[in-house]
Parts: sequence; C-alpha cells; structure tokens
Amino acid sequence: MRLLSRLWKRRKPALGIDVGTDSIKVVEVQRTGTGYDISLAVKKDVPVGALEGGNIQDLEVLVEVLRSLTVENGLQGRRVVSAISGEKVVIRHISVPYMSDQELKSSLKWDLDKYLPLSGDDLVIDYAKLGSFENENGRQLSVLLAAVPSSLAYRYYELFERAGLEVIAIDIVPMALARWLSLVRENEEMFNDPVALLDIGASLTTLAVIEQGLVTFIRSIHFGGWEITQMVAHTLGLEVAAAQQLKEEEGRIMVSGEEEVTLPEERQKLELEIAIRTSLNDLLYEIRRSLDYYNRQQDKAALKVLFLSGGTSLLPGLVEFLTQELEVETRLAVPSSPELQAAIDPSFAVATGLALREVVR
Repeated sequence: MRLLSRLWKRRKPALGIDVGTDSIKVVEVQRTGTGYDISLAVKKDVPVGALEGGNIQDLEVLVEVLRSLTVENGLQGRRVVSAISGEKVVIRHISVPYMSDQELKSSLKWDLDKYLPLSGDDLVIDYAKLGSFENENGRQLSVLLAAVPSSLAYRYYELFERAGLEVIAIDIVPMALARWLSLVRENEEMFNDPVALLDIGASLTTLAVIEQGLVTFIRSIHFGGWEITQMVAHTLGLEVAAAQQLKEEEGRIMVSGEEEVTLPEERQKLELEIAIRTSLNDLLYEIRRSLDYYNRQQDKAALKVLFLSGGTSLLPGLVEFLTQELEVETRLAVPSSPELQAAIDPSFAVATGLALREVVR
C-alpha cells in the first residue's frame, strides 16, 4: 500500500505513456482556457517479444526504446503516468455496506481474500468509489478494486527509472479510456445514457461501459491486431512481417452495398478480407457475451452506442462491420474538437487518457 500512496498520488501535469505490445506512445496534454491542447504525441515501435500480455520479457530492449523517445523529444526527467494491463491485472467491481474512506480502507485490507485470487501481501492494490445505491440490505457502496503483482509493478517502475523518467502514477486502462471519452463528448447530454468503449490494441482488447463518467463494467479480451496479422499470414501463406505490412496497406472490410471483388488480379484482396473477417469472429463472440452479461447483471436496456479506439480501430470498414454484426451503433472515438482531431487519433486513446489524469478539471 505504501507504493500506491506514492505512485497514485495526484500531482502536476505529466506525460501519459502507454507501453504496448507493438509500440510505446507518449502524449502530453496542456490545459487551456477553453479545454485541452495536445502539445506532444509521439510513438516508437517495440520489437516483437519485448512485451507480451503486459509482462515485460526484455527489459533492456524496452529501456532502449523508451530512452530513445525521451532523448529525441527532450523528455528526460519528466513525470509520467502509465498503466499496466494484461492477464495479471485483476479488476473487480464489488459492493460493500456504506462506510467512510477510513473504514473502507480497513475493510478491504482484512477482506481482500474475498475478492482477489492472490494474497494481498503479493499485490499492489488500490480502489475507487463509484457511488452509492440502496438495496434490501440498506445503503451500499459500489467500489472498483484493482490489483497487480508487486513484482510486475516494480518491473514497470524500473523501466521508467532506467529511462530517466519519474513515475508518479500507475493507472488501469479502463480509467484512462473513460477520460479519453470525455474528449469525444460533443455536448453535456451525449453521455446521459451508458455507453460502451472498445479499445482494440495489438494484443489485448478492453471493453468498458461508462455511466456518467464512471466505469461500471470492464472486460479484458485476449484479442488484438496481432491475431488478425497471424490469420492473414496463415491464410495467404506469408511471413508475419509481410502480413502486417499487407494488413496496414490494403486491409479493409467490405460492407453491404460495396462492389465485390471479382477480377483475378484482385484475388489477394478478397483473401485478405476473408482472413480479417475470420479472425474478427472470435472478437465478435466475446463482445456479444460481454454485452449480454452486462445487460443481465445491470437489468438495464441494451447499450445503444459503442465507441471504438486503439490502433486496430482504424481498420477501414471496421466501424460499419461492427454496427452490422452487433446491431449497435458503432462510432470511431475521435475528439469532438477539430484541433484535437488534427493532433491525435484513437490509437493514442490510452496514452491521452493517462496524461489527462493530472490535468482533468
């Protein structure tokens, strides 16, 4: 808990750094009189295998990538907010009798075994209160509980320290996405009803439901752009690097009403789309399961809007494809401000949300 008291403490504006499987993204947000300004948005590719499932496999390689980013952009010594994601991060929504902050801290300390699969002695833990509600047991607190193995947290801390940066907060991806969504809001009424945000990264997809700015449902799906690339490589008989390049340059999903590919010389485009659609079937299945579960648990009307972010969200035709398959209006989660749209795209959603943690109003 001591680590969290230092890492999660709010301080002055900082860099948001998203350490991903295929790249490291850095964003700096400045507050202005009318909103926010993106003063920096850069990224650098990460060699394959250096980070897998949120676990640092090659610290030296990641330090070198991060250090080169800091040197090239004059960021040495800057404060940083980052996030840890992956299968070792445990996030739970829990309900407890209404109590004070001090009572809640004490209660969680002694009752952690009820909610978490690991011993509290091995974990870095924090929580956020989402609000209160009434049920047959009286007034209750809705709490978001997050935990990560201490060894992994210190591994990330070492990464930034060796790259010449000061970590001031370790966050979780869903909280960063909620802040990113605040930039998408066009008016105060836009998010009166719950909305879903689907962030499709290189190796992990995060589905979050956000109500009145609060994260009320979270699901991590082990699917990302990497799975699409592997399917393309398998279907077309290509090396992974060639499949990745083909996906980035020519990948798209045809939607109803578009002209079908018929010419022999365009056969590869058809095979490419088939590979992409095939790989997305697994993601569709998990999204449907998750949304059905949310609707049953919350006893609410089905979600009407799904926002997309993450690098894979930029795949042409994906928004229309998900709208058709899920029967839910799907939109690309782009900032409402034209100035912000020109500075960043949805692939920077997590990094931007992390940077917003220290400057949000």
